[in-house]
Amino acid sequence: MLTVSLMLILAISCSGPIRIVCIGDSISQGKVAGDTIKEFSYRLWLWQKLDSAGIKTDFVGSNSIWFNENRENLMATPVSNYTKHTFDRNHEAFYGIRTDNFLSGFTHDSVKYEPFEKRVTSYKADIALIHIGTNDKDSLVEQTRENITAIIGLLRVQNPKIKVLLAQTNTGWKAVNKVVPVIVATLNTPQSPVFMVDMATGFINKPDSVGSMTFDWVHPNVKGQQFMAERWFTTLYPLVK
Repeated sequence: MLTVSLMLILAISCSGPIRIVCIGDSISQGKVAGDTIKEFSYRLWLWQKLDSAGIKTDFVGSNSIWFNENRENLMATPVSNYTKHTFDRNHEAFYGIRTDNFLSGFTHDSVKYEPFEKRVTSYKADIALIHIGTNDKDSLVEQTRENITAIIGLLRVQNPKIKVLLAQTNTGWKAVNKVVPVIVATLNTPQSPVFMVDMATGFINKPDSVGSMTFDWVHPNVKGQQFMAERWFTTLYPLVK
């Protein structure tokens, strides 16, 4: 008969990493410019926080590059400043994407992507971080709400117990931020909770302002990327520690 201690050891050894999918547009994908990674995105800094906290994670998704990165000559993958572990590149974010294209399928960086209902079958995320809607038209905000609802629904098909963190975007003026609380209130369930993460409050968009967090009002510089990582981490850590 197994002792309690041995059972605990076996439980720990058999438990796999937490699968996290980062869903979004350019703000989540990041970008290569020339021979440097200009926009790491929040993903690198969030991963580093989780890795430093000893949280085993597996970032999942159908994309593994930064925008404009040469697939035949990839940039050196960053390593943690603290553990020297190698960053997990996988994600589900695409420069310039709208929520309708995200769902229906599209061509991006010369690669044809299938509709999300097919892409999502390649992984079963435990947690989804969603920061999307910046590229959608404000006049079609109700369609954006329906699209985000559909994205969450497809994630739940793969994992009915998935935890969803849905952001009010760092572009605080966008209409999507008004419907995010409605989506959270409507879709939150005990089995698959949905949490709102406020990326807008305190985010400094104007490039020439003191403490600016963007290159161009929208795309985060390192300060903005780290701001976003901290906001995600604050909500995420209690769910995974």
